[in-house]
Amino acid sequence: MATARFRIKEHTLPASHIRDYARGTADDQEAVLHIAIKQYIPKDSTHEDEGDVTVIGAHANGFPKELYEPLWDDLYDRLKARNVKIRSIWIADVSHQGQSGVLNEHKLGNDPSWFDHPRDLFLMVNHFRKHMKRPLIGIGHSAGGNHLINLSLMHPRLFTTLVMIDPVAQRLQATEGSSGIAGASTVRRDRWPSRKDARAAFGRSKFYQAWDPRVFDKWIEHGLRELPTLIHPGSQTAKTTIPVVSADPSTASVTPDKNTETEVTLKTTKHQEVLTFLRANFPTSEYPDPSNNANPITHIDVDPATGPNSPFYRPEPVATHARLPFVRPSVLYLFGGKSDVSTPMLKADKMASTGIGPGGSGGAKKGRVKEVTFQDIGHLIPMEVVGRTADTATEWIVPEIERYMRLEEEHNREWSKVPKQMKPQMDEKYKKMITSNWASELKTGYVQKVSKLAAWTVRALSGLQSSPRLLLSIFFHNDVDTTIIHQRDNEAVQPPISSSYHRTSNMASKNSEQVFTFEQMSCVIAALLEKGSTLSNPTFALMKAVENTKTVSGYEHWFRAAKARAKEINENRANLDTATPLKKTKAAAATTPKSTGGKKRGRKAQAEVADADANGEDEDDNESPSKRSKREDSHKIEEGVKEEPAMD
Repeated sequence: MATARFRIKEHTLPASHIRDYARGTADDQEAVLHIAIKQYIPKDSTHEDEGDVTVIGAHANGFPKELYEPLWDDLYDRLKARNVKIRSIWIADVSHQGQSGVLNEHKLGNDPSWFDHPRDLFLMVNHFRKHMKRPLIGIGHSAGGNHLINLSLMHPRLFTTLVMIDPVAQRLQATEGSSGIAGASTVRRDRWPSRKDARAAFGRSKFYQAWDPRVFDKWIEHGLRELPTLIHPGSQTAKTTIPVVSADPSTASVTPDKNTETEVTLKTTKHQEVLTFLRANFPTSEYPDPSNNANPITHIDVDPATGPNSPFYRPEPVATHARLPFVRPSVLYLFGGKSDVSTPMLKADKMASTGIGPGGSGGAKKGRVKEVTFQDIGHLIPMEVVGRTADTATEWIVPEIERYMRLEEEHNREWSKVPKQMKPQMDEKYKKMITSNWASELKTGYVQKVSKLAAWTVRALSGLQSSPRLLLSIFFHNDVDTTIIHQRDNEAVQPPISSSYHRTSNMASKNSEQVFTFEQMSCVIAALLEKGSTLSNPTFALMKAVENTKTVSGYEHWFRAAKARAKEINENRANLDTATPLKKTKAAAATTPKSTGGKKRGRKAQAEVADADANGEDEDDNESPSKRSKREDSHKIEEGVKEEPAMD
């Protein structure tokens, strides 16, 4: 087997042990599934490991891995012209689709999970590690993009860069768009008298007419299989040996003989394709409202804050989006301008979130995330514009490989200076620092910080009470979940125009009132926390407080609830309140004008809060900063604070 530029080696590997959902397998939850893998080795390589980069590919739902072979050919040519040679390309069908689905036909259940394939790919990389030479590049399409993002989260240093082609990952459930596709696939035809008849039928569809002819040929060759199968045991024609059919002479085994054709069906069954689009979550007598109160055994991943979750939902895209800030490799997003999964809002959301958290790449701000939109193309970018996809990917990959080489050289140069005997030992700087009083110094600063935040909570809420819509926009700010608690004290954070679930982001560019300091935002988030929740999901706490009320009165109710929670926080942390006497803070909050006072009073109160933050002073405290600092230190010593306070 071969393509225009590669010779192909096939591998079969056991999939990861225990699938994500119990009904992902038919009978035995410990059944061993397998994945079908193809390794593409350049024809002009003298040995398998010759070259500069290794590529890991991941396919879209319902499309076999072979459909990306024209992309691999074009990408090889583009990179070689820029003096970057592909070492090998590896791609596997997910366990329930393509050739993997054929291998596992009698073991598959009806509950596939998107999180299984990243684990399977991890096993593939580890098993073939001697061929997985760095740098590794991930190229994933649609659900395949989601798979590679999760693989990179499992192993942050595995990939040097990712090329995400219209990946599926969003903040809220997107069942409306998925339902249309899933519904159409449910009733689609999946049986043809012969491969020739199937080709003619597909050729009449505008859906397939838009494809690159090379990709269409791969679909006819690898997207179909002969009967009988498990779900189609009978055939109207006799079973005979079927030749490999392809318009590409390099991949055809023999000239097709029409007389030997037999009945064919989809290699990836329409059932497994649709079940991958949407997961069922139907009401039952025990759980009549599963969207908000789901079965904790079978549907533990339902998050009421992400939108309707019944009768269908898909948890992985939402969960993946929440973790985008922690993606470490650089990312090139290739979006389809006509794609339902890449609307302007969804694109902006990914760009604002990717790589910005602890351990992340630094995001678009640091030049580590970029987007390119093919305005005239929909979701099937690598099927319709193969050459343009390869061109755009090459322009991103080449400088990323150059950067990798430079950093690798710097690392090797510095590390080589350390004697081998010393490499597994603590160096002198480490020993000197660890035997100093660094821990107590850091603890003192941390306690002061938390004390100030606790004191600020009520004041911040009081000062901002007149702008409920504005505060609400903060909690849909792309950066809030992962980075807001890491901002410097004097750094203002402004909700971007791109975050607009409640149409509040447009206010951000019009009024300086929308700029908040780290202190203010941290305190508002703290006020929303419920026991057992974390800073990673303030949206859930917000919606719980609002109690699903979308009216202005609902916002006012939320503020009352938030203030009550802030009061509780301060009472529980009275021992930390060293910056401001708690009674004075409560009194200040009690006398603050309510939201009915209008924008003018709200802005004035907010300005007072901001001024106090900038000056490091409290409203009712006339002590000098140095005197107050000494008093605070003395107070903490007397209380004998020995542990870092919990931020629950």
